[in-house]
Parts: sequence; C-alpha cells; structure tokens
Amino acid sequence: VWDDMSSTNIGGMSVGGVMSTHDEETRAFCNKNGIPVALVHREGSQPNVELFFSHHQKTIICDEAVAGDSWQRRRIVAFLGGLDITDGRWDTPKKSLFSTLSSDHSNDFYNAWGGINPQLGPRQPWQDAHCKVCGPIARDVMTNFEQRWKKQAKNKGTLYSLKEERSILAYVEDRFEYAESWNVQLFRSIDSYSATISAVEANIHWAYVNAIRKSERFLYIENQYFLGSAPW
Repeated sequence: VWDDMSSTNIGGMSVGGVMSTHDEETRAFCNKNGIPVALVHREGSQPNVELFFSHHQKTIICDEAVAGDSWQRRRIVAFLGGLDITDGRWDTPKKSLFSTLSSDHSNDFYNAWGGINPQLGPRQPWQDAHCKVCGPIARDVMTNFEQRWKKQAKNKGTLYSLKEERSILAYVEDRFEYAESWNVQLFRSIDSYSATISAVEANIHWAYVNAIRKSERFLYIENQYFLGSAPW
C-alpha cells in the first residue's frame, strides 16, 4: 500500500494525509484481521520525493474456478487499472459533475482545486480503463508483485509458494484456446528502488518508441502523465 508520509495514526484514530490514500486505515484493518500488509513509499535519490510520489501499481491478483475442470482446480487471474483507489475516483460513463453530489458522490467527492464545496460542486470526473487478464500473463503480474514484495516488504513475512499447490492450475497447463481469447502483452517501467531487478526496466518507454516508429499517418497516446525518477 502506498505509504502517505503525511498521514498518521494517533491513539487508534486515522488522520488522513495529503494524498488521501487511507493507508493507516488499511493497515489497521489488515492488522486486525491477520492479513500481512506493508506500507511503502518510493525511495530514490531525490530528497523528500517520497512525500508526494509513489511507484504505485494498481493490481489485484487472485484465484478463480476453472470451468469444466474435472479436478475442480483454480487458476490465477489478475486485474489491472490506472486509477488510484482513493477518494472521488469512482465514476460512470456519464461523468456527472453536479447531479450525483447528493447520492453516489455524497461521501466520495474530489476536486484538485481547493475550496470547492462538496455539496455544490463541481466534482472532478475520471476516465480510465481496467482489464482482467488470464493465462500466463496473470503469472507475469504475480511475478511483478513478488519482486516488489521481496524488495519493499521482506520484513513482513515470506510469500506463499504455488509450486506445490495442487489445487491451482499449473503454469504449463494455464492456456486459453477459445475463439474469443486475445493475445496480450504486459509492459512496465520499474527499477531497483522498487523491485528485485538489477537495472532499470523501461518496457513502456520502448513500446512507445516502437509504436511511433511503425506509425505512418496517425498517433494517439493517452497517459496520466509522463513522469518518473528513473533515468529514462
């Protein structure tokens, strides 16, 4: 979980920080229910950068039933998205600015401009894409999580190994051959500050370069921002 260094927990009461990540509430909930949790921030050479930035990757990795499997085994699946899981990010295709202030967004208001009355608005709308991935690529997402845990949460306990877990579909068997299945590729940018890797991994950077070089007439690039502490 992104550790907002400006948030605190005083006497069991959570005091929200600048980034409103609810990190202290999350830690208290996990500790109460025996769930291993690690609050981490981005570490680097820039002074105080961890106060307002984090290498935050929004992923969920879990298991699901394998349809028609005679042994009732399960497979690893992963969900990926770009929005911060914090206040005011939930939205619909309508992206209402005012009409939902007293209903859907009555306790979930956000606007980057300070001083906006939550009862009067406008709220800040959000546009994003999320996806569910299955098959070998879900294991790639899990590997990314494992690398980050080993780097930034190694004092929180060891990871559960699936190697001897017979109830989970083996990697070599986890293939999709349905007509509606897609081939997908996962990119990431990360460095040794956040994961157990030896150098900067700049897959996203090179994917953009490759797409731009192959383009003939049009370019459309949508991104939250182009910002990073890695030397790329």
